[in-house]
Amino acid sequence: MKEFEASLQSLRGLNVDISQEAAEIKDYTNFLQQISGDAIMNLFQRKYIHSLIVGVGLIVFQRFGGVYAFLFYAGTIFESADTIFILLQIITTTLGAVLVDVSGRRLMLLISTVGACLGCIITALAFVFEVYLGFLQLGLGGIPWIIMSEIFPINIKGSAGSLTILVSWIGSWIVSYTFNSLFDWSSIGTFFLYGAICGLGVLFIWKLVPETKGRTLEEIQASMMNGRRY
Repeated sequence: MKEFEASLQSLRGLNVDISQEAAEIKDYTNFLQQISGDAIMNLFQRKYIHSLIVGVGLIVFQRFGGVYAFLFYAGTIFESADTIFILLQIITTTLGAVLVDVSGRRLMLLISTVGACLGCIITALAFVFEVYLGFLQLGLGGIPWIIMSEIFPINIKGSAGSLTILVSWIGSWIVSYTFNSLFDWSSIGTFFLYGAICGLGVLFIWKLVPETKGRTLEEIQASMMNGRRY
């Protein structure tokens, strides 16, 4: 016990009062010794449901947010864009030749210029898809794993980790298996779908995911078991 207090004092600083934190850690350790061990079914106890929903939910939104579709099928995406470009050129050139004497030169020029303006803006956004990947990796790519190491008590951490890794691999398989079919159905619609999933992820994080920065593991896990975020 003296070694524990000495280590904690060294970690926090020599001038910091660690008595309350040390007492909380001791109480929490005693509590863990009294409850059942690590078993997969223990995850589904009422007191762990909030942690389970947060842990699994973050992985689901991480996998289905579209980043892995980009990483797995970047070549297919850009190849499809080239094909669409050629077809669109043929269609619009033919349409312009037909409509120029029907709608008038001025109207066609206005429509063409407005469309070109919007197209340039959309094209500019398409060229910054690295920003999309960057934002995903900034938080959704790695932080879910950090949070999962904090929200699950020691007695179920192993089972929780196994379950979330299983969900992660299943999610990756589903994305890789369904992407081609979705892309054939609608290339634009596919990424609107991924965007909608990210939107749901924002609501999920806002409502359910706790802020863990600056809090001890004991405080985080106690608040999660009581159904509180903070």
